[in-house]
Amino acid sequence: MPAFPGRLRVFSLSLSSLLCAAFFFTSCTSLRVPVDFPGYESAQSLNLSADGIDVFAKPLISRQDYQDVFDDYLPEIGLVAVWVQVQNTRSSDIMLAKEKWALRTGNRNRKQLDAPSILKRYYQGRNIRMYTLHTYTRARQQIEQSMIRDGKISSSMKLDGFVIFPIDKALQQDWNKGAVLMHKGIYLNDQKKVEIRLSLDYANP
Repeated sequence: MPAFPGRLRVFSLSLSSLLCAAFFFTSCTSLRVPVDFPGYESAQSLNLSADGIDVFAKPLISRQDYQDVFDDYLPEIGLVAVWVQVQNTRSSDIMLAKEKWALRTGNRNRKQLDAPSILKRYYQGRNIRMYTLHTYTRARQQIEQSMIRDGKISSSMKLDGFVIFPIDKALQQDWNKGAVLMHKGIYLNDQKKVEIRLSLDYANP
C-alpha cells in the first residue's frame, strides 16, 4: 500500500487560535504557527482504484488527530475531516467535479461543507460572537487552501487536501464506523463518469 502523504497542506495557523477575535477584551492573545505539520507516513490509509484513478483517504478520528492538525476537537461541535488524495494513473486527463464529495453515515448522505459554512458552524459551536473582518477573511483563506480542489488532473498527477462534513454531535465517538466517502463526479476524457465509494471504517475496508 502506498505511504500516505506526509506533508500536509493544512492550516498554517491553528483553527481555534485563528478564529479568535482580535479585540482587547478577548481571551485569545496569540496565534499558534506550527513549525512542522503532522505526517501520516506510518499511519494506515484507506484506498481504492477504479478506471485508472487511485483514491487514498485518512479520516481524522481521535481527539489527538484533531489536536495535531486543527488544535481543536472538531467532532464535538459537529464537524469531521477526511484527508483525501486523488491520483490519475491514466494516459489522459481526468476532471474532478466541484463539490461532489459526500459522506454516507447510516441512511444519510452529508455533503461537504465550503469554507463559509465551516466557519459558521465553528463560530456557533465555540460561541464566538465577535470577530474582525480580517480574522474572518484570513481564516476563510486558510481553510480554502487546505481543502482538496476541483478541476483537471493530468496524467500521473494528483490532487489532495481535506474534505470536511457536518455530523451529529452524538456520533462524535468512532464516527467513521460504517461510514462511506463518496464522489459522484470524476469524468474521463470520453465523458464517462466514475463514482467513488470508499469505506472509512478500518474494521471493514
